Amino acid sequence: LPAARCYCDKIWNNLNACRAPGAESFTLPYACPMDHIYDLPSWFNPGMPEFREPGFLDDPRVPAAIKTSIGRVVVDRNGDTRAIEPTRDADGEHAIKLKHGFTVPDAKLALKPLEDKRVIEVDFLGNEGTLCGFGSDVKDKEFDRIVRHPLTANQYYCFTELWEDQGAPRGGRNGPYEPQVVLRHCGMMEDDFKRAGKVHAGVVEHIDKPDGGCSCEWGFGSPRGLAEISKDESVCPTRDS
Repeated sequence: LPAARCYCDKIWNNLNACRAPGAESFTLPYACPMDHIYDLPSWFNPGMPEFREPGFLDDPRVPAAIKTSIGRVVVDRNGDTRAIEPTRDADGEHAIKLKHGFTVPDAKLALKPLEDKRVIEVDFLGNEGTLCGFGSDVKDKEFDRIVRHPLTANQYYCFTELWEDQGAPRGGRNGPYEPQVVLRHCGMMEDDFKRAGKVHAGVVEHIDKPDGGCSCEWGFGSPRGLAEISKDESVCPTRDS
């Protein structure tokens, strides 16, 4: 897996400058563990492929025969500026090139020259429409079903600075470190706040309203399903037969 980069710490309490209390000098962003952004136990559900953690290939226990058997794949950026454009073929080898909007059958055909490689390194998988499905609505829906929980993470992020700017409401006697974090920051228990329709994961809807009565946000928004993306002609145009 690629290394994840987090711009805010994950903790079940308030955050000081997006950091855990006592770690205010901690450098952001940082390489964060998988359970910060995914539902890690679900990655072991039936149907999920085997995976290796980021940095696995840097482990000295991995045999050189694996580390040196690498096939490289360059994916067209299609205007996505979040990644640097490739400038050369790595290690003197010609990388396999995949167009933006490829399907799994496209990839299987293009990657045939790499069948003898132990590792296939894909340089970029970016915005929606980079991958346009399995070429089968049934397979797309099955994929969505399998990955829905693994790609879900639900966590509140409650900010001390905004809470103080609001006059430290509901602070009790123990300052910002008392329990019932969401109650303290938003005036309701978290489950009640969700039932009231006030939580939309991945949407900034509270902290940009200083007088809004809530100094928390929730992450993360779930990605759109592959079955939906593959039918969206704005990102996966219909191909000529």
